[in-house]
Amino acid sequence: MYDDMDLDEPYGPPGGDSFEDVTGLFAGAGKDMAQEELLFAESFGLMDAMSAFEIGEPRMDSGMAIDHDVWDRFDPLSPLLPEELCWMLDRTFACEMEWHAGNTLSQSVFTFLYVHQLADINPDLLPPGYPLQKDPRRPSELITLVLRTAVFGLLKSCDLVWRELAKKRVYDIEDWQSDKCDVTLLEGVPVDLVLRKLDESCTWLRHSSLPVPERDALCDRLLLRKSLLQLFKLNTPEELDELRPLITIARSILRRIQTQPIVSPASDSPALNAFDPRVIRRLHTVVPIRVLELPTQDVVWQSIGQLLDGWEHISHLREVHSLWGWKIAGSLDVWGPERKLQYPYIRSLTQGVFCDRNAVLGEYPVTWLVEQFFEDTLGIPYRAILPAIVEDTTQWTARDVETQIIRTTVVYIKTFWYNPPRRRRALMRSVADWQLLHEGLLTVSSHIVLQDQNSAMIAFALPKAAVIWKLTVIREIILSGFQQQLYAPHERSVAYWYLAHVVEQHLDVLETLRSFMHHGSAAYHEMQHQSQFLSALQLMAICLSAMTAADLTQSMDRMALNFGRRYKWLPTDEAGLLLLSLPPFGRFPRDLKTISDDGTFLPQEYLRLARDMLHSLSNFGTRTLCDPQQREERRKSVRDLASVAESLMSSLSKPKKSMRLEWDPEYHPWFPRYNPIPFPLYAHMVGPEWLAIEMPRVRALSQLIVFVSCLHLLPRPRTTGSNIFISVLMSSSKVLKRKAATGSSVRASSYHTPVTYEASEPIHALRRSKRVKVKEEVAEGSSSGHVCEAQELSVKKVDVVAKVTAVKKPKKDVSPRKAKAIPQSLAVPHPAPPNWREVYDKIKDMRQSIVAPVDTMGCDQAQFGETDPRNRRFATLVSLMLSSQTKDEVTDAAVAKLREAVGGSLSVDAILKADESKISEAIAKVGFWRRKTQYIKQAAQKLHDEFDSEVPKTVDELCSLPGVGPKMAFLALQVAWNINVGIGVDVHVHRITNRLGWHKPPTKNPEETRLNLQSWLPVELHPEINHLLVGFGQTICAPVGPRCDQCELSNGLCPSAKKAPKKTQRRAKTVISTAGGPQIEIAVEKTTTTESVTSPSPDAPDTES
Repeated sequence: MYDDMDLDEPYGPPGGDSFEDVTGLFAGAGKDMAQEELLFAESFGLMDAMSAFEIGEPRMDSGMAIDHDVWDRFDPLSPLLPEELCWMLDRTFACEMEWHAGNTLSQSVFTFLYVHQLADINPDLLPPGYPLQKDPRRPSELITLVLRTAVFGLLKSCDLVWRELAKKRVYDIEDWQSDKCDVTLLEGVPVDLVLRKLDESCTWLRHSSLPVPERDALCDRLLLRKSLLQLFKLNTPEELDELRPLITIARSILRRIQTQPIVSPASDSPALNAFDPRVIRRLHTVVPIRVLELPTQDVVWQSIGQLLDGWEHISHLREVHSLWGWKIAGSLDVWGPERKLQYPYIRSLTQGVFCDRNAVLGEYPVTWLVEQFFEDTLGIPYRAILPAIVEDTTQWTARDVETQIIRTTVVYIKTFWYNPPRRRRALMRSVADWQLLHEGLLTVSSHIVLQDQNSAMIAFALPKAAVIWKLTVIREIILSGFQQQLYAPHERSVAYWYLAHVVEQHLDVLETLRSFMHHGSAAYHEMQHQSQFLSALQLMAICLSAMTAADLTQSMDRMALNFGRRYKWLPTDEAGLLLLSLPPFGRFPRDLKTISDDGTFLPQEYLRLARDMLHSLSNFGTRTLCDPQQREERRKSVRDLASVAESLMSSLSKPKKSMRLEWDPEYHPWFPRYNPIPFPLYAHMVGPEWLAIEMPRVRALSQLIVFVSCLHLLPRPRTTGSNIFISVLMSSSKVLKRKAATGSSVRASSYHTPVTYEASEPIHALRRSKRVKVKEEVAEGSSSGHVCEAQELSVKKVDVVAKVTAVKKPKKDVSPRKAKAIPQSLAVPHPAPPNWREVYDKIKDMRQSIVAPVDTMGCDQAQFGETDPRNRRFATLVSLMLSSQTKDEVTDAAVAKLREAVGGSLSVDAILKADESKISEAIAKVGFWRRKTQYIKQAAQKLHDEFDSEVPKTVDELCSLPGVGPKMAFLALQVAWNINVGIGVDVHVHRITNRLGWHKPPTKNPEETRLNLQSWLPVELHPEINHLLVGFGQTICAPVGPRCDQCELSNGLCPSAKKAPKKTQRRAKTVISTAGGPQIEIAVEKTTTTESVTSPSPDAPDTES
């Protein structure tokens, strides 16, 4: 579909190329002028000349100033009526709020000319005998006392706001304008003095002879200024306790003012001369003239109300005493239904309330963040984690971990109150910090002594805490691109595709952690909420990626370059490989090429399922890490997302209207809405007449729908409890093909389950581990149907008609696709690296004196628990399948527990007879245990049906088993059958051989490493290199914090070795008493480092073979 496009053809300059050379015109005009002579037009100065140019900044652009000058007609002592003064005070509030909104002082507050004439209206400085008009309706005190005091309050309010904004929590030029133009803001005048003058003015008004309504109106405006000034004054934790009573007073005054609007003065009123929008010409500034149109007074009062809302929100946040609670509050501010960017002053003050001067919430030390980090994320108190940490590494200690947690969490929480572009950039920078924290926790967890189940759980969970936050940050970066409308049309499909993968990783981590968390804890319930929300988000992302695939109008090479630039913030290692388990862009075009054109993808069903999940989540009533007010706001946010899914679904179901997706952040920050235009999209929405014309486009589009089988991202429903059912709608491509071949009407077979929700319990997240199994039962001469085997599913068939009799041609039955053979050699062998034999022998010598986990708990040990040779081979295969993303210690324990759970012997028959729940319980400690449960059951079934319950003897046959890859296949043949046909390469072998420089260029994945090694390493070394390097990687050449000081290759044989520090060690015994448990004695090595060291940059996450 890209052949007809040529996006690389050159484009001309903007505006075309029909320009005229006017150099001669200017040269002729200036030929009679002397060198460096300037010509000035009368009443047209340099500032006017600058103002005649548009400079591209909306807040600065302007035209030239007109001839009249308000300042010349302004008399600061002109008598004013009370209603005129009320109008002026109202407009000063408008000027102040425009400065809060990001305009300059010279364009807003300083346009009020009394700001520059305070000395002229000082009654103590008036000349003796100055003729003041004696008009009882226009007393001079309205100017010299009331107005002067109001200007004092205005300037002092601006001064207090300026001081808060200058703390650099928000950014000058981006969020606010700091230029004072050398005009005083009463910086040296105490706030209490201004407050006292405001009270004196109110006292004079109450005793004056002015009419009561006008008198009360003036008093209300002075009291509102006083309340705002008192609120601006609050900046310490003790003072902030007064927020709520002051907010209540200010709201009461504001309501009174709003009920009595003031009429604008007459055209000849002197009040109109008090504002000069071009006063900037008389100030010390370089900002061009721009007339700022002030908002209406109703909008001004709404802006002040929004300011009061911000203070009230701060008052509420001060009562949130959990890290996750602040995260939820910030997320609601950024993404929630009431999302509106707060004024810079409020955002700066909120950040200061959270953490300022090494104090959190004004009362906790910064170490409180560490305690909350683990308590809210894992449900494990930090006091339970700290004793398990053995500080025997020169790189990461408990103090280092605490420092990194404090640094990253403070930055992350504060970003919620940045402006959106600044927040996106800050989150991008923070990904590297979260990755560093993850690596540090990996290092710390690797040194935890596994003495009991609690210590093993802590060692396993510590790194996962950083992964949860890191994936949250990545997800928000991707979503912020939609909010800020940064993605071009051809990038949206890729962005939703990548979002679905990030959410998939997040769900995997949450599912793993929930398996051992205490089910009554708030952290557990929060994880439940997160799992279900993310599952619905993933469904919508999958659907939107497919629906936007029609916009992929660029070549894949160009899209790959755009992808690299768009996601360049993702952390990589020295070889340029991602340090995250996320797919490269290369998977996206491969998925596009492998998808079939059967056209059975129905986005309505994905959206319906997401909507149902979100509706149930909005009724989620269990305890989470948020207070009641946040919980209600959260429910509203979830309901809004459900309405978006409903809107998309209903738009797609209209057969007669073609729609176009439009992204509007005001509608929703992540997802679009449909607008009807003549733009046909899906064949199953329309009738056969349209199909006859547009079928070629539909077929081309169906090849771009990438989220059914090729991405393996379709979530599987999970049914838990008698009161919870999940609506699942499915369709079968084979049934559609058979019906089309017979010329009959095509009906997408669907299943609808009545949904019953219980308010106190959510629907569990839809995950791959609980796929609803579907069987095809096709009888000869009858229509095909499906039988859903999920328990307690009440099935009702729903037909979706899409007749294609006149268009779709019968298709021949296609034979099943053959499994792709595993490559065994390179076309051009890789040359043997120099000195490889010396390096290999050195590693072998070091391994002889080291007992690594793989030596006593590796996959070859599983067979020794069996007596039957066939069972020994099967046990080896099961051990290999469990070892992926799991340490050998955990794998060995899981194999033993599984053997016990299935009756004492690991055999194919025993696995087939065992219930999935029993297998899952036995292997619950390994990574991705739910998925591996399915793989083991499916592999056993296939071995029973196709291989006579025997482990196959070829790599291709082994790789045809679910959950078995090339590495496992080669190792299984070596251990189970003593057959050597290749090298089993895991991340240890991949990492170490790249560190040793054995691959030129560095390999990108274990398969490339295997083919390189097999091309030059002697065959007799193939069986032993995996065992050799895995043990070496587990003990010395670790992925994070390699112990180069203990490695004999650091003397020049290893190009990645770094200079090691000199250190002295002493052992000490620490006795830890746990509440209600035995005393634990831990040997701790105290290390004193005398020289700084920089270790090699970390590689991929540690996983055992």
